[in-house]
Amino acid sequence: MDEKDIKQETNKEIEELDLVTESNDTFNGSYEEIFTMEDIENRKLHINYEIDKNVNELIAYHILRYNTLDKGIEIKDRMPIRIFINTHGGSVPDGFSLLSIMKLSKTPIYTITFGYCYSMGFSLFLGGTRRFISPDGVLMNHPGFVSLEDNIDRAIDGLNFTKKQIAHNDLFILAQTKMSPKELDKSKRADVYYFADQAYRLGIATEIIGKTCDIDEILWGKLPREK
Repeated sequence: MDEKDIKQETNKEIEELDLVTESNDTFNGSYEEIFTMEDIENRKLHINYEIDKNVNELIAYHILRYNTLDKGIEIKDRMPIRIFINTHGGSVPDGFSLLSIMKLSKTPIYTITFGYCYSMGFSLFLGGTRRFISPDGVLMNHPGFVSLEDNIDRAIDGLNFTKKQIAHNDLFILAQTKMSPKELDKSKRADVYYFADQAYRLGIATEIIGKTCDIDEILWGKLPREK
């Protein structure tokens, strides 16, 4: 290799390094952002935090967006929305706000847990058209926690409203599952936990990952159409 060839090769390497540097400057090392955007475009949403007002921005917004994009497409041909849930629960008003949108969604919503869905997370899990739980997953329902700091009349009003809200949610739970009112009443006085097999038997979960469906269907493959 003569001097001219060496110079050309060196210039080529410098140009390649410049391209890599430029790419890194644009990228800023934000792999998480790229993966998040990739999941969003593939309709994979995640609730792995305490339920609060952020679910309206991070989850509800995209459910409405997907429904807008799907206008004119037959429901059976729509790509389902997959919501991966692992949460101890959180804000009931914010959770019910999201749940109301999940109920109204024409595009099928599939809820998936590989870990735990407790309290408000239990209700959100039930918001799925199909509901997937791992063999080691755990669900928990309970009467919730109420803290009222107001004058007596307003405190009583707040408590009465909470009772109505719980009764309304109970009807939803009974409609979505095979649970009997007697079975549901067990969660009125204590935390009731459901392992995968029991959750499947009671219709809380519609699929057990690795038993009634394959994990590839959830992560990569096209999920079966609505029956």
